Formats: sequence, C-alpha cells, structure tokens
Amino acid sequence: METALNRYLALDQNSSVFMAPLAGKVIAITVLPFAETIYLCPSSDSIQLLDYCLSQPDTQMTGSVFAFGLMGLSSKPMRSIFSGEVKIEGDMNTGRKFQELFEKLDINLEQHLARYTGDNIAHNISQFFRSGQNWSKESIETFRLNASEFLQEEPVIYLLRLK
Repeated sequence: METALNRYLALDQNSSVFMAPLAGKVIAITVLPFAETIYLCPSSDSIQLLDYCLSQPDTQMTGSVFAFGLMGLSSKPMRSIFSGEVKIEGDMNTGRKFQELFEKLDINLEQHLARYTGDNIAHNISQFFRSGQNWSKESIETFRLNASEFLQEEPVIYLLRLK
C-alpha cells in the first residue's frame, strides 16, 4: 500500500511542494468500525505507512471508510469534518495540509497511460473514468439535495396528516 501511494504521489512532478510542509509530521488515521489505525509519516518526497507509532501523532483523523471516501469525492471535503462524519483532533493545520496534498495533486494519468497503450486508447480510458467520476459527484449531490428536501417537507406533510 505504501509503494502504491508513493508511486501515485510521484505521478505529479510538483508533489514535493505539497509534501514539504508535512515533512516530519505524524498523521494517524483511524477507520471505524474496525478501530484500526494507520500512521502516515510524510517526508519531502514520500509517505511512510506504519502500523504503530511511539510518538503522539500531530493530527488524528477518525471516520468510516464511507466518510473518508465521500471526503475524497466531495467538492467540499471539509463538510465531512464539520458534519462530524470525520473527526479531526490535534493540529488542524497539519490535517488541512494533508487534505490539500490530495486536492492539489495534478496528475495527468492519460499522459502516463499513453506510454503503454497509445494516445487514442489512453484518451478513451480517461474519458470513461472521468465520466464515472462526474456521475459519482452528481449522484452524491443529487442525493444530498433530495435528502435535504425530504427533511424539510416531510415534517410538514406529517403535521398536516395529524390534523
């Protein structure tokens, strides 16, 4: 997992710019309901993953796999923190810089894929994944709007039925 993460980060030539403020920090991520914690120790060019850490983490993030996934897909990832789906403790600045690292990565996967498949196939594959990502974002936003509308209108309908 560590190798895959670092290879992914290396796909952006400027990732070290975003990694530098995190160098030497420890970020603990606890996934619920498993209560498993993984410790991320960034340097200026990679992230080391540890099962345990003797020192106190600078930032502790706790949430479900679903909450972390939504945080990654959302155009407003801080909403997961403010809604309580992801709990963050410790140095908020470190937590924010860690989140920004993945927000600001600019990876042209199409370019890297083209080396192996050719331009046309790489473009088609990229379009397929982009449309899937767009569909996911639109679906999440539609669900959010529908749930909000339901929660606003359902109490009124219920009260009218009582009369």
